[in-house]
Amino acid sequence: MRHTLMSVACLAALSAPASAFDTAECGEIESQIYTILDAEFGWEVTQSPTSTAQARPGACSVTDLEIYVQELGVRYTARTASLVAPQAMDWVRGDVVLPDNVTLEILDVAIDTEFGVPAGLEWIVPISAQSIFLGAGWNEATQELSVNTFRIDLGDGNSVTLALEGQADGWQPYVLRDEDFGLTQLGLDIAFNGLFELAIAPPIEANGTALTPESAQFMSAMAFGLLANVPTTLVPTASQEAIVDFIATIPNPRGDLSLSLTNDAPFSPAEIAADVADGQSLLEAVPDRLTLTADWSPAN
Repeated sequence: MRHTLMSVACLAALSAPASAFDTAECGEIESQIYTILDAEFGWEVTQSPTSTAQARPGACSVTDLEIYVQELGVRYTARTASLVAPQAMDWVRGDVVLPDNVTLEILDVAIDTEFGVPAGLEWIVPISAQSIFLGAGWNEATQELSVNTFRIDLGDGNSVTLALEGQADGWQPYVLRDEDFGLTQLGLDIAFNGLFELAIAPPIEANGTALTPESAQFMSAMAFGLLANVPTTLVPTASQEAIVDFIATIPNPRGDLSLSLTNDAPFSPAEIAADVADGQSLLEAVPDRLTLTADWSPAN
């Protein structure tokens, strides 16, 4: 969760009012982004020898990027990255903590197999993204962060879409600890058309857990038993049934799964996780007014 929120925060730090950038300013913006991604996440972004850059009013684009992910030991390539962020130079100069709006689109992201893939991670090679899109905003007066859309389109009807709203009181430039960030809404939509078999099952099975229709029925029964003890104020009855129905389709789900977390006051997922790690039950750790809703729509 820490890397998810901080990744979104870093990407959101690229935007604002309409101004015309020149090539040098786009270079400064790109350099700033690359430095933060390397320092915070170990993502080393470089431009290939064939790379080209273009500056337009309030926007920058670059082609042929190479992204080395240190934690995995793999390198990705991206055909183009386009950033619409008119206030980005204010951010580079440190005049704003975050710009107030940003859109970022990255096309054709895939593993660079010529670079090599560590043993045990071969299953990651077929996973590629046709596009990654981010639309986000920051309200300095209320210190609210909104991610209207963070969508990864994996092709063939498979996609992951995230949206969130939250508050970060006293946010310091480039530094956001999870415990300082309070969520009010989180939505996740996943379209399954082979996505589970491609990207979710392999690492689970690599850890020795067999995923079969029989094991799915067992997990579905376990989920039914566990959810029966969860208050319907936390997970409504229809949502409990949707979760059980989805699990029963593993290992070959086909359809759309939607999950939503809402609370009337900001809550910290990191604090909930820490409380559970310290011995509290999940029901004790979650806020009283937190609601999880779920919907599973099988493909026809």
